[in-house]
This record gives sequence, C-alpha cells and structure tokens, in this order.
Amino acid sequence: MTRNGRLSMIVFAIISLSACAKLPVKVAEPAAPAAKTNTKAAAPDMHSSQTALDWAGTYVGTLPCADCPGVRETLVLHKDQTYALSTHYVDRPGSAFSRSNSFTWVNGQTIRLEGMQQPMYFRVGENQLIQLGMDGQPITGPMAAKMVLKKMQTGKIQ
Repeated sequence: MTRNGRLSMIVFAIISLSACAKLPVKVAEPAAPAAKTNTKAAAPDMHSSQTALDWAGTYVGTLPCADCPGVRETLVLHKDQTYALSTHYVDRPGSAFSRSNSFTWVNGQTIRLEGMQQPMYFRVGENQLIQLGMDGQPITGPMAAKMVLKKMQTGKIQ
C-alpha cells in the first residue's frame, strides 16, 4: 500500500471514530417561573345533589294546570329512596289522589319517580325540586319558573 493510501485510511479512520465520540450537550436552563402554579390535575367535582344536599323531606307547591287554577302537589322523599306523592286539582272536589313507590337517581342531580304510567322527573336543588318534562329535560317557556316544589322545614315552606 502506498504512502497516500495509508494516509487516506488513517484520515478516514480518524473521521469515522471522531463521529462516535460524545460531544458536550448544552442543557437549556428552565426559565424562572412567573408565579407558582399547581401542576396537579384538577380533581373532578364529586359533589352532586344526591351526595351534597339534605334532599330527604317534604316538598309542596302548586304547579300550572291547563284547565284548572293549579295542581297542588306534596311530595315526600325518604332517605331509603321511596316517595309519597299527593296530588289535588284546585277547585275540583274529589280530585285528590296519592301514590307511593321508589325513586331512582338518574344522575347525581335528577330523580325519576317509579311506578307511574308516564315518567315524572325532578331536578333536586337546594330546598327545592324543579319538575322536568317527561323526557327528563328542563321545561322551557313562560311556565318554567312555576314548576317548583319548595321544601318544608318544621311547618314552614323554605
């Protein structure tokens, strides 16, 4: 092998081996934080009407009626998830009737009264029940604000 051939091989070997050498790596320093932040992920809100409110009790109200002055309802919710519902059509003698059964929490905010021909849903709020439509959705329109039963507290409506 000639002198130029050996020199070429040595140069090639040096270049090849130098490519494998570790080069110093510059590490960027983190920027100073503007303010301390909480890096923990926000926990989901586990509060619901079912767990956070004192929902058991007696609720009363007069709901709108298409062909009478109103429907007087008294709904008693028990902690064992049973209910007693008394209904009276105002100005209609003999129109009062009662029923009782269990109720189911549809989600943490809404209950469905069981044992009825058509479903009856209520959104449970602080000291009130808001009657929902048969589909479990809020009633809209001018009568929406009148679909409320208020919780009674020791003989008084809250």
